[in-house]
Amino acid sequence: MSQKALDASKNKQKYTIRKERGKGGFGTVYLAEGDATKLEYAIKKVDITSMDHFERMDAKNEAAIMQKFDHPNIVKCHEIY
Repeated sequence: MSQKALDASKNKQKYTIRKERGKGGFGTVYLAEGDATKLEYAIKKVDITSMDHFERMDAKNEAAIMQKFDHPNIVKCHEIY
């Protein structure tokens, strides 16, 4: 991700990307800071342009499942866009 901050018009909160943390099967994870809160967040960017229909459905299902988790040992999913 080359931009310094995600577009605030698409997000509930503006984030500043600090650095890339890792890559996986569905995308890349970045360390970010909430501009308003100054809290650290992990942002997972998923590129669906090269995915087929079933892979896109898997990615959407993963995001929906992650939003349901509320456990201290699982990363909390705050928003999807």
